[in-house]
Amino acid sequence: MFSRAKIGFCFIASFSLIVGGCNQGQFGQASNQNPFSKNQLANNSEFNPQAMDQAQQLNDSLAAKIQELNNKLSSFDSTNQDLYTDVAQLKKQLAVSTDEKNLLKRQLGDTVEKYKQLSTAKTEVDGRLTAIQASARTQAGAEIRANNSLLGKLSQLNLSGIESAEDGDVIRIYLPTDKLFTQGTYGLTTVGKAMLDQVSMEIKRHFSRQLIGVEGHIDNVQVFGDDSLHRISGTQALAVFDYYRKNRSINEKQMFILGQGGNRPRFSNSSPEAQTKNRRIEIVIYPESLQ
Repeated sequence: MFSRAKIGFCFIASFSLIVGGCNQGQFGQASNQNPFSKNQLANNSEFNPQAMDQAQQLNDSLAAKIQELNNKLSSFDSTNQDLYTDVAQLKKQLAVSTDEKNLLKRQLGDTVEKYKQLSTAKTEVDGRLTAIQASARTQAGAEIRANNSLLGKLSQLNLSGIESAEDGDVIRIYLPTDKLFTQGTYGLTTVGKAMLDQVSMEIKRHFSRQLIGVEGHIDNVQVFGDDSLHRISGTQALAVFDYYRKNRSINEKQMFILGQGGNRPRFSNSSPEAQTKNRRIEIVIYPESLQ
């Protein structure tokens, strides 16, 4: 594109020399008169009208070519400017794409790290629960022994307005934390205390020697500040444990607490209603009993 422009300039320069003629006279003196002008041709004793017309036509033709070349050069300049603009836009787009790619890499790295941390926490929690359930040990002089007598005993529980279910060898009683606790605190509500009292009465009546787990569960909504999901669920479980211990509703030697965080949702957390159901305390009755 630039080569054509150079050729055009050279052509124009050459033509200018042809049309303008030589500025030197016959004896090297400057001459300001165009030898092809009508006045000069008219003063020429050998004036030929036909030659004058031909010279004028040549002059007009060359002027038209010069104008055409000038137009082409202007078009080349405009095209070059458009190309410069396109290149600048492509550079900007490339820079934005690079920034987005780097951001995605950082986000992926953060996600992988969080997944590793959650996996490690889950492994630790599962290990603690397995140790409690699987090992035969002495707790304050009471031996814990395996017992499969819970099968079919769910129907013995008389719990009004409280959900319960068999889960393998254990019985789970579900207590929604939105009813148990005053919002934003770990303080038990009047309704929550009544629910806990109803559960403890049924446990005393039918499972007075069974191992009882108090598990805290929460939804997947992230919290601000220093509290983690595991810490919140563990603190809620501890509040229930303390209530039973202080009231001597359940023998504290029977109980243990566990904060599950959001690791084991009952529902998919896809709606506010499902998230509410996932925020819960589970009173878990195990087959193992204190002898």
